[in-house]
Order: sequence, then structure tokens, then C-alpha cells
Amino acid sequence: MADFVLEMFTPQKQFFTGEVSSFVCSSAEGELCVLSGHHPMLVALAPGEVRIKTSEGVKSAYVSDGFMEVRPDHVMVFSHLCEWPEDIDEVKAKREIEKDREQLRNAESLSEHRRNEVELQRMMAMLRVKKRNSINLR
Repeated sequence: MADFVLEMFTPQKQFFTGEVSSFVCSSAEGELCVLSGHHPMLVALAPGEVRIKTSEGVKSAYVSDGFMEVRPDHVMVFSHLCEWPEDIDEVKAKREIEKDREQLRNAESLSEHRRNEVELQRMMAMLRVKKRNSINLR
């Protein structure tokens, strides 16, 4: 299988750069797998797990919302936050989920409710990535 270049960026850093044989992510439309030679496209990303297949194996990471530009030999991902599972603080994520649930219950406007709902979904997706990959490491 041919490889292509994957670059992943957050506002703070370049999270990942390398040759990969596949990249699987969650989009607004559902799960998407990108292989070398894929038709060009722009994709809105949904918070969730991404799987990066390299010659060394498959790596998983959490990616928040953002977008991805796909070209036949190059993919660029731009996200607000990317985290390797081992870098996710499970205790902090659980605290954030409880805080987000409380703010959701107390929202005074539709826009505030939506903002809290989106943040809750992000934190729950992050925690799922952490838990799924903690099980795989054992």
C-alpha cells in the first residue's frame, strides 16, 4: 500500500508529521478512511478518535473539531486540540464532564445550552479515546 504525508496541527503546535498508509477520522458525516491517491476534498472534523497507520503500527489520538484538507499525496489536519491517549488526564476530563453537565442544566439561553452541549461532547469523546486505548495497552 502506498504512503502519503500526514500533517496534524493545533494552534499551539505541529502535533504529528509523517508518512502514513491510512488515516481514519470522525467527520460531520461519519467515519472516514483516507488512503493514498484519495480525491481532493475538505472535511469538517467531529471530536473523536483518529487512527494513524504507519510502518510501525497503528497510533490513536483524540482530535477535537476542526477540518482536514485531503490531496492525493498529502493530508493536513487543523484542529483546536490533539492529544495522545497517554497525555489525556482522565481525572481532569471527568471533572470537566461534571462541570459541563451542570452548566448544561443551568443554561439560560439556547446559545449557552448549545455551547455547553458541544463542550460536553468534546470531553466525553476525549475520555472514550483515553479509556479505549488504556484497555488496548494492558
